[in-house]
Amino acid sequence: MVSFLPTGKQSLNDLIAYMREEGNDQIVLYLERQQKEADLEELEANFSEFLGDLDLKAPTTIAKEISGIIAKSRVPVIEAAGLLWEAIVKTVKWPGSGTNQKDNEMVAISHLSRCGDVIFEKFCSGNIACQMQLINSVQRTCWREPKMLNLFARVIRVLYDVDVLCEDVILNWFYKGTNADGRETFLEDLKPFIRWLEEAEEEEAQKADLTSTVAGRDIYLCRRTCGCTVYWCDVAQSLGLSDDDLLKVLKKFSEVMILEKVWAIKGKSLRNVLLRNPKVLGYNVDCKGDCIAQCTRC
Repeated sequence: MVSFLPTGKQSLNDLIAYMREEGNDQIVLYLERQQKEADLEELEANFSEFLGDLDLKAPTTIAKEISGIIAKSRVPVIEAAGLLWEAIVKTVKWPGSGTNQKDNEMVAISHLSRCGDVIFEKFCSGNIACQMQLINSVQRTCWREPKMLNLFARVIRVLYDVDVLCEDVILNWFYKGTNADGRETFLEDLKPFIRWLEEAEEEEAQKADLTSTVAGRDIYLCRRTCGCTVYWCDVAQSLGLSDDDLLKVLKKFSEVMILEKVWAIKGKSLRNVLLRNPKVLGYNVDCKGDCIAQCTRC
């Protein structure tokens, strides 16, 4: 069809533009699908060529070169992540016939772990959409490649360990994923890891709650044992100090009172003095000697 176009304007893009001007919307959609398939095939071929001699490349430049390949194509980064994963899987150097499943797994995990660390971490980390595309691609390849059928959970754990996949993306796939390829099998395989993620998250939340409760209780007890009035406690809290620092201030209450009552230092200035004065907080902070209090360090 392009041969009917003027010389110098016989590319697929030129044909799409011509058909759009003529109002042939159905043909435009068909040609755009062809263009996208051609772009994807070209990008996958470029990935495969690049990955063919991956061992000879410096780890520090691999991600940059991959980004350059993607930038030259018309394929969005999100779709490119899935293609890149499939290309990486194709470069796995499987052991010869007669090897057992464990040997295959060791080879695959070692290769995929290295690629995940030096390639995906750079442009998938922090990009939720890219990570979702990647985890779906992992699902498809593990389902379609017999040698990887039992590797899905281990691959996900590897990509999590090298900071490619975040916890939220993994949990979202587990509870809300829609790709049916081997989903029931992979859900069962991934359950122990999901349980570990959720228990770790719960422990962190409990630890944070406990820390907050203990700090609040200690401050309350310190008020009583030091004889601090509510007014002075409120003054100390208004300085914006952390609970730990506030506790130290309350324990040194008499000196805090001197700072405010005798030297008339309040608000931000008082906070700065508290942080500088080793007699109050015990900090070793460089003092410029320009504070009103003129503490012992000056």
